[in-house]
Amino acid sequence: MPHTVQGVEISHAVLSGGQSVRAAGEATIAGSAQTGYFGIEISSRSGHFVGSDEALWEPIRRLGMEAFGQLGIHF
Repeated sequence: MPHTVQGVEISHAVLSGGQSVRAAGEATIAGSAQTGYFGIEISSRSGHFVGSDEALWEPIRRLGMEAFGQLGIHF
């Protein structure tokens, strides 16, 4: 889902319908429907959870990469 719509930031809770999530973060994606999309970055920025331990973050980042990969978006 987009980060912002008409100047308003959208919470990941909107995408999950308020249900629990396995992971949250922010992905930067480029491209177009005509040329295809590709990932630039997946970060731990979620607006709710804060952490700086790279060892803990790496499996979560991989989970995101796998989920986007299933949609044809590769990082």
